[in-house]
Amino acid sequence: MEKNLPVDKYVNKTFRGIALKEIFTGLEHNVDVNQYANLELTWQQKRKIRIGLENRVDLSQYKNHLYSAKQMKEIRLGLEEGLDVSYYKSPIFAARDMQKKRLELLENPKLALETKNNSEQTKTESQSLQKINISLSPDEMEAYLQIDKKHIPGRINIIIALTDKGIKNGIDFEVVDAVSKGEIDQKSVIIARGTPCIDGKDGWYEFSF
Repeated sequence: MEKNLPVDKYVNKTFRGIALKEIFTGLEHNVDVNQYANLELTWQQKRKIRIGLENRVDLSQYKNHLYSAKQMKEIRLGLEEGLDVSYYKSPIFAARDMQKKRLELLENPKLALETKNNSEQTKTESQSLQKINISLSPDEMEAYLQIDKKHIPGRINIIIALTDKGIKNGIDFEVVDAVSKGEIDQKSVIIARGTPCIDGKDGWYEFSF
């Protein structure tokens, strides 16, 4: 308040003092503290996000409460070094493993280039997946694929899109093959069906004495 910072909206008795300090430091440095001023982040995570904001890195790569503060640091350092952090940013890697892989990329330019090329290919595939439109019936027992003749998706991409929607069973693979070959003229087709529920039997007791 002495520094005329807009602190009122961020004062929350649930925050520890050190967490408030990270928010107020961000306000002093004129960064968007709303990116980290929430209760699900620890003060250490808040600090790593604040530093990322100050250094203008792509926060979407690590602004996730599932990452520990040390993991966030390794991803941020990789971004600052111009590395393709997708090589090691998976949460399954411990911070120490992330550090090892980050240094590996720094010391091996060839590997860094290969990783970047693979990442660009994955990005292209991801853009292709975004063009696959799958919707569900109100009871979520049928999945419909919207067909766009300008963008005929491949078989693998259709299955990946279904999996991303949580659809793993009841897929009609004959329809999948027909769509990927451009053999269906309909604008929408049922691509998967769930198995309807059936009523069970009432329970009972059996006395075994």
